[in-house]
Amino acid sequence: MNYHLASGGNENKLFIWDIRKNKYVYKLKHHTAAIKALAWSPSLTGMLVSGGGTQDKSIKIWNTNEGVLINSIDTDAQVCNLNFSKDGKNFISTHGYSMNSAIVWDIKTLKQQKTLTGHSSRVI
Repeated sequence: MNYHLASGGNENKLFIWDIRKNKYVYKLKHHTAAIKALAWSPSLTGMLVSGGGTQDKSIKIWNTNEGVLINSIDTDAQVCNLNFSKDGKNFISTHGYSMNSAIVWDIKTLKQQKTLTGHSSRVI
């Protein structure tokens, strides 16, 4: 069982907390803007994705058991939301400036599977 909680905010830092000890175990500083979105993998323990705001425009994939950045994707748009598919094979990101879209990603290859467009403003 995973006893981690993730939080991020306007200070550009991602905190991984151990809820049994009521303290953070990792303070991760790889985002360059506010952290706007977080999602835990339902199938891979300790895998977290985080998304950065307008100045960052990236999705970062983390191993929170080790406090290690696994990979980073430059999305060319602020990240507004993240969520995994039930089986954990894909995740979706929604975006604002400058794309106003939703993108389905393959978690293994980090390649875009589908891009959904049509919104006139950010997709929350």
